Amino acid sequence: MWYHVCFREDMRPAAYLLPLALLGVGCAAPSPEEDDAAVDEAAVTGKLAVPAEALAFHTSLAADASACPTACDVDRDGLNDAWEDAVLARFQPRLELDEQEKGRDDPSFRVGVAGRVVARAGDPSRVVVFFGFAWSEDYGACGFTDHHGDVERAVLELARVDGTTGDLVIVKAYTASHEGDPTDKSHTYAGETELRAELEFLPENGSHRWLLYTSRDKHGTFASKGACESRKIPCLADYCGADGVDDKSELRLLPALLNVGEPAHPRESNWAKLGYPSTDAWTSKSFCGAKSGGDCDSAPRTSFTRDPFSKKDI
Repeated sequence: MWYHVCFREDMRPAAYLLPLALLGVGCAAPSPEEDDAAVDEAAVTGKLAVPAEALAFHTSLAADASACPTACDVDRDGLNDAWEDAVLARFQPRLELDEQEKGRDDPSFRVGVAGRVVARAGDPSRVVVFFGFAWSEDYGACGFTDHHGDVERAVLELARVDGTTGDLVIVKAYTASHEGDPTDKSHTYAGETELRAELEFLPENGSHRWLLYTSRDKHGTFASKGACESRKIPCLADYCGADGVDDKSELRLLPALLNVGEPAHPRESNWAKLGYPSTDAWTSKSFCGAKSGGDCDSAPRTSFTRDPFSKKDI
Protein backbone atom coordinates (compact mmCIF):
# COMPACT_ATOMS: atom_id res chain seq x y z
CA MET A 1 0.00 0.00 0.00
CA TRP A 2 1.19 3.53 -0.71
CA TYR A 3 -0.20 6.95 -0.04
CA HIS A 4 -0.66 9.85 -2.42
CA VAL A 5 -0.52 13.02 -0.41
CA CYS A 6 -4.02 14.48 -1.27
CA PHE A 7 -4.57 15.89 0.25
CA ARG A 8 18.16 15.70 -15.14
CA GLU A 9 17.94 13.99 -16.94
CA ASP A 10 21.38 15.14 -18.06
CA MET A 11 21.24 14.82 -21.83
CA ARG A 12 23.56 17.36 -23.29
CA PRO A 13 21.89 19.81 -25.72
CA ALA A 14 24.06 18.69 -28.62
CA ALA A 15 22.87 15.15 -28.11
CA TYR A 16 19.33 16.26 -28.92
CA LEU A 17 19.98 17.80 -32.29
CA LEU A 18 19.76 14.64 -34.35
CA PRO A 19 16.77 13.03 -32.64
CA LEU A 20 14.84 16.29 -32.57
CA ALA A 21 15.52 16.79 -36.27
CA LEU A 22 14.02 13.39 -36.92
CA LEU A 23 10.78 13.99 -35.04
CA GLY A 24 8.91 15.12 -38.13
CA VAL A 25 10.42 12.63 -40.54
CA GLY A 26 9.76 9.19 -39.25
CA CYS A 27 10.28 9.27 -35.48
CA ALA A 28 6.77 8.34 -34.46
CA ALA A 29 5.19 8.25 -31.03
CA PRO A 30 5.24 4.86 -29.33
CA SER A 31 2.46 2.55 -30.37
CA PRO A 32 -0.21 1.79 -27.74
CA GLU A 33 1.24 -1.64 -27.00
CA GLU A 34 4.59 0.00 -26.22
CA ASP A 35 3.03 2.52 -23.85
CA ASP A 36 2.57 2.00 -20.14
CA ALA A 37 -0.87 1.86 -18.62
CA ALA A 38 -2.54 5.26 -18.62
CA VAL A 39 -2.67 7.19 -15.37
CA ASP A 40 -5.96 6.49 -13.59
CA GLU A 41 -6.95 9.99 -12.52
CA ALA A 42 -9.90 8.73 -10.50
CA ALA A 43 -7.60 6.45 -8.55
CA VAL A 44 -5.16 9.29 -7.95
CA THR A 45 -7.78 11.64 -6.52
CA GLY A 46 -9.22 8.85 -4.41
CA LYS A 47 -6.01 7.89 -2.63
CA LEU A 48 -5.68 8.33 1.12
CA ALA A 49 -4.33 11.64 2.36
CA VAL A 50 -0.99 11.67 4.13
CA PRO A 51 -0.94 14.08 7.08
CA ALA A 52 1.28 17.13 7.29
CA GLU A 53 3.47 15.02 9.56
CA ALA A 54 4.85 13.38 6.41
CA LEU A 55 6.72 16.61 5.71
CA ALA A 56 8.26 16.83 9.18
CA PHE A 57 11.46 15.67 10.85
CA HIS A 58 11.73 15.34 14.64
CA THR A 59 14.98 14.69 16.46
CA SER A 60 16.70 15.06 19.80
CA LEU A 61 19.95 15.85 18.00
CA ALA A 62 21.12 19.45 17.92
CA ALA A 63 21.66 20.97 14.49
CA ASP A 64 24.19 23.51 15.77
CA ALA A 65 27.78 22.24 15.99
CA SER A 66 29.15 25.19 17.98
CA ALA A 67 29.49 23.09 21.15
CA CYS A 68 31.86 20.64 19.44
CA PRO A 69 33.20 22.26 16.27
CA THR A 70 36.14 19.88 15.86
CA ALA A 71 34.63 16.60 16.97
CA CYS A 72 31.20 16.80 15.33
CA ASP A 73 31.66 19.09 12.34
CA VAL A 74 34.20 17.50 10.01
CA ASP A 75 32.95 19.44 6.98
CA ARG A 76 33.09 22.74 8.95
CA ASP A 77 29.73 24.07 7.83
CA GLY A 78 28.46 24.81 11.34
CA LEU A 79 26.08 21.86 11.33
CA ASN A 80 26.38 18.77 13.53
CA ASP A 81 27.47 15.90 11.27
CA ALA A 82 25.30 13.38 13.13
CA TRP A 83 22.30 15.67 12.64
CA GLU A 84 23.08 15.99 8.93
CA ASP A 85 23.22 12.21 8.58
CA ALA A 86 19.88 11.86 10.36
CA VAL A 87 18.30 14.46 8.03
CA LEU A 88 19.58 12.62 4.96
CA ALA A 89 18.33 9.27 6.26
CA ARG A 90 14.89 10.70 7.07
CA PHE A 91 14.31 12.38 3.71
CA GLN A 92 16.15 10.04 1.33
CA PRO A 93 13.57 9.11 -1.32
CA ARG A 94 12.77 5.58 -2.37
CA LEU A 95 13.15 5.26 -6.15
CA GLU A 96 10.62 3.36 -8.25
CA LEU A 97 11.92 1.93 -11.52
CA ASP A 98 9.82 1.42 -14.62
CA GLU A 99 9.11 -2.27 -15.18
CA GLN A 100 10.78 -2.07 -18.61
CA GLU A 101 13.98 -0.47 -17.30
CA LYS A 102 16.90 -1.88 -19.33
CA GLY A 103 19.12 -1.92 -16.28
CA ARG A 104 17.13 -4.85 -14.92
CA ASP A 105 18.82 -7.04 -17.54
CA ASP A 106 22.28 -5.50 -17.12
CA PRO A 107 24.42 -7.27 -14.46
CA SER A 108 26.61 -4.18 -14.08
CA PHE A 109 23.69 -1.81 -13.50
CA ARG A 110 23.72 -0.02 -10.16
CA VAL A 111 22.69 3.17 -8.40
CA GLY A 112 23.94 4.90 -5.27
CA VAL A 113 22.96 8.12 -3.55
CA ALA A 114 25.13 11.00 -2.36
CA GLY A 115 23.76 13.78 -0.20
CA ARG A 116 24.68 17.22 1.06
CA VAL A 117 23.06 19.23 3.87
CA VAL A 118 23.89 22.95 4.00
CA ALA A 119 22.38 25.97 5.73
CA ARG A 120 21.39 28.79 3.42
CA ALA A 121 23.87 31.66 3.64
CA GLY A 122 22.25 34.68 5.24
CA ASP A 123 19.29 32.66 6.50
CA PRO A 124 20.40 29.76 8.71
CA SER A 125 16.75 29.01 9.49
CA ARG A 126 16.58 27.40 6.03
CA VAL A 127 18.51 24.24 5.16
CA VAL A 128 19.00 22.90 1.63
CA VAL A 129 19.32 19.14 1.16
CA PHE A 130 20.73 17.73 -2.09
CA PHE A 131 20.31 14.13 -3.21
CA GLY A 132 22.40 13.02 -6.20
CA PHE A 133 21.39 9.68 -7.70
CA ALA A 134 24.46 8.09 -9.30
CA TRP A 135 23.32 5.66 -12.01
CA SER A 136 25.91 3.50 -13.72
CA GLU A 137 24.43 3.89 -17.21
CA ASP A 138 22.10 6.13 -19.20
CA TYR A 139 20.65 3.83 -21.87
CA GLY A 140 19.45 6.67 -24.08
CA ALA A 141 16.27 7.20 -26.06
CA CYS A 142 15.38 6.62 -29.71
CA GLY A 143 18.67 4.81 -30.17
CA PHE A 144 20.61 7.99 -29.36
CA THR A 145 22.10 9.89 -26.40
CA ASP A 146 23.23 6.87 -24.35
CA HIS A 147 26.33 7.39 -22.21
CA HIS A 148 28.19 5.97 -19.23
CA GLY A 149 27.29 7.38 -15.84
CA ASP A 150 24.24 9.46 -15.05
CA VAL A 151 23.76 11.77 -12.06
CA GLU A 152 20.18 12.87 -11.49
CA ARG A 153 18.99 14.77 -8.45
CA ALA A 154 16.25 15.96 -6.13
CA VAL A 155 16.54 18.88 -3.73
CA LEU A 156 14.61 19.93 -0.63
CA GLU A 157 14.44 23.23 1.21
CA LEU A 158 13.69 22.70 4.88
CA ALA A 159 12.69 25.23 7.55
CA ARG A 160 14.00 24.99 11.10
CA VAL A 161 11.18 24.70 13.64
CA ASP A 162 11.21 27.44 16.27
CA GLY A 163 11.66 26.26 19.83
CA THR A 164 13.47 23.04 18.87
CA THR A 165 17.16 22.18 18.57
CA GLY A 166 16.94 20.28 15.31
CA ASP A 167 13.41 19.76 14.01
CA LEU A 168 12.61 20.57 10.36
CA VAL A 169 9.72 20.72 7.91
CA ILE A 170 9.77 20.57 4.09
CA VAL A 171 8.82 23.91 2.51
CA LYS A 172 10.01 23.30 -1.07
CA ALA A 173 10.88 20.29 -3.21
CA TYR A 174 12.59 20.11 -6.59
CA THR A 175 12.74 17.16 -8.97
CA ALA A 176 15.25 17.35 -11.83
CA SER A 177 14.20 15.76 -15.10
CA HIS A 178 16.21 16.42 -18.30
CA GLU A 179 17.59 19.43 -16.42
CA GLY A 180 18.59 22.28 -18.71
CA ASP A 181 17.72 20.44 -21.92
CA PRO A 182 14.97 21.04 -24.54
CA THR A 183 12.75 18.39 -22.94
CA ASP A 184 13.26 19.73 -19.40
CA LYS A 185 10.47 18.64 -17.04
CA SER A 186 12.16 19.75 -13.83
CA HIS A 187 9.67 21.11 -11.35
CA THR A 188 9.53 22.98 -8.03
CA TYR A 189 6.77 22.33 -5.49
CA ALA A 190 6.33 24.96 -2.79
CA GLY A 191 4.10 25.46 0.23
CA GLU A 192 2.34 22.91 2.39
CA THR A 193 -0.81 22.73 0.25
CA GLU A 194 1.03 21.96 -2.99
CA LEU A 195 3.53 19.65 -1.32
CA ARG A 196 0.75 17.63 0.27
CA ALA A 197 -1.17 17.56 -3.01
CA GLU A 198 1.66 16.57 -5.33
CA LEU A 199 4.30 14.57 -3.45
CA GLU A 200 3.84 10.88 -2.73
CA PHE A 201 4.93 8.97 0.36
CA LEU A 202 5.10 5.36 1.43
CA PRO A 203 4.28 4.36 5.01
CA GLU A 204 7.51 2.95 6.37
CA ASN A 205 8.62 2.02 9.90
CA GLY A 206 5.99 4.20 11.51
CA SER A 207 6.92 7.20 9.38
CA HIS A 208 6.59 8.34 5.76
CA ARG A 209 9.18 7.71 3.03
CA TRP A 210 9.24 10.10 0.06
CA LEU A 211 8.65 8.22 -3.21
CA LEU A 212 10.17 9.35 -6.52
CA TYR A 213 9.70 7.84 -9.96
CA THR A 214 12.66 7.41 -12.31
CA SER A 215 12.05 7.51 -16.05
CA ARG A 216 12.73 4.35 -18.04
CA ASP A 217 16.40 4.04 -19.09
CA LYS A 218 17.06 7.79 -18.64
CA HIS A 219 16.47 8.08 -14.86
CA GLY A 220 15.05 11.59 -14.69
CA THR A 221 13.29 12.10 -11.34
CA PHE A 222 9.59 12.78 -11.01
CA ALA A 223 7.23 13.35 -8.10
CA SER A 224 4.55 11.14 -9.64
CA LYS A 225 3.81 8.90 -12.60
CA GLY A 226 1.45 11.57 -13.90
CA ALA A 227 4.18 14.23 -13.81
CA CYS A 228 6.51 11.86 -15.68
CA GLU A 229 4.06 11.03 -18.45
CA SER A 230 2.36 14.42 -18.76
CA ARG A 231 4.02 15.28 -22.08
CA LYS A 232 4.57 12.43 -24.51
CA ILE A 233 7.18 13.87 -26.86
CA PRO A 234 7.41 11.50 -29.84
CA CYS A 235 10.44 9.24 -29.63
CA LEU A 236 11.70 11.03 -26.52
CA ALA A 237 8.71 10.29 -24.29
CA ASP A 238 9.18 9.52 -20.60
CA TYR A 239 7.65 6.46 -18.98
CA CYS A 240 7.54 5.77 -15.26
CA GLY A 241 6.06 3.39 -12.75
CA ALA A 242 6.11 -0.34 -12.09
CA ASP A 243 2.97 -1.10 -14.10
CA GLY A 244 1.51 -4.58 -14.07
CA VAL A 245 3.89 -5.76 -11.35
CA ASP A 246 2.38 -7.75 -8.49
CA ASP A 247 5.11 -6.84 -6.01
CA LYS A 248 6.33 -3.29 -6.55
CA SER A 249 8.81 -3.59 -3.69
CA GLU A 250 11.22 -5.30 -6.10
CA LEU A 251 11.35 -2.11 -8.17
CA ARG A 252 11.41 0.33 -5.27
CA LEU A 253 15.02 1.00 -4.34
CA LEU A 254 16.61 2.62 -1.31
CA PRO A 255 20.29 2.62 -2.35
CA ALA A 256 23.38 3.11 -0.21
CA LEU A 257 23.75 6.72 0.94
CA LEU A 258 26.86 8.85 1.48
CA ASN A 259 27.23 12.35 2.96
CA VAL A 260 29.67 14.19 0.69
CA GLY A 261 30.23 17.05 3.13
CA GLU A 262 31.44 20.39 1.80
CA PRO A 263 33.74 21.14 -1.18
CA ALA A 264 36.63 22.46 0.92
CA HIS A 265 36.12 19.91 3.69
CA PRO A 266 34.66 16.69 2.25
CA ARG A 267 33.35 13.75 4.19
CA GLU A 268 32.36 10.70 2.10
CA SER A 269 33.00 12.34 -1.26
CA ASN A 270 34.75 9.31 -2.81
CA TRP A 271 32.12 7.00 -4.28
CA ALA A 272 33.95 3.69 -3.90
CA LYS A 273 31.20 2.51 -1.52
CA LEU A 274 28.69 3.15 -4.28
CA GLY A 275 30.69 1.05 -6.74
CA TYR A 276 32.49 3.97 -8.43
CA PRO A 277 36.04 4.07 -6.99
CA SER A 278 37.33 6.59 -9.54
CA THR A 279 34.65 9.19 -8.76
CA ASP A 280 34.78 12.03 -6.26
CA ALA A 281 31.79 14.30 -5.80
CA TRP A 282 33.86 17.49 -5.67
CA THR A 283 36.17 17.08 -8.67
CA SER A 284 35.59 18.41 -12.17
CA LYS A 285 36.17 14.97 -13.69
CA SER A 286 33.38 13.50 -15.82
CA PHE A 287 31.31 10.74 -14.25
CA CYS A 288 31.65 7.47 -16.19
CA GLY A 289 29.77 5.18 -13.84
CA ALA A 290 31.59 1.85 -13.52
CA LYS A 291 33.47 2.45 -16.80
CA SER A 292 36.89 4.05 -17.14
CA GLY A 293 36.15 6.19 -20.18
CA GLY A 294 34.09 6.64 -23.31
CA ASP A 295 31.07 8.92 -23.63
CA CYS A 296 30.40 9.96 -20.04
CA ASP A 297 28.14 12.24 -18.04
CA SER A 298 29.29 15.62 -16.80
CA ALA A 299 30.99 16.01 -13.41
CA PRO A 300 28.59 15.54 -10.47
CA ARG A 301 29.82 18.61 -8.56
CA THR A 302 27.11 21.02 -9.75
CA SER A 303 24.40 18.59 -8.67
CA PHE A 304 25.39 19.46 -5.09
CA THR A 305 26.15 23.17 -5.46
CA ARG A 306 23.49 24.58 -7.80
CA ASP A 307 20.50 25.65 -5.68
CA PRO A 308 17.33 25.31 -7.79
CA PHE A 309 15.34 27.58 -5.45
CA SER A 310 17.64 30.63 -5.29
CA LYS A 311 19.18 29.91 -8.74
CA LYS A 312 22.60 30.44 -7.18
CA ASP A 313 25.52 28.25 -6.20
CA ILE A 314 25.74 27.53 -2.50
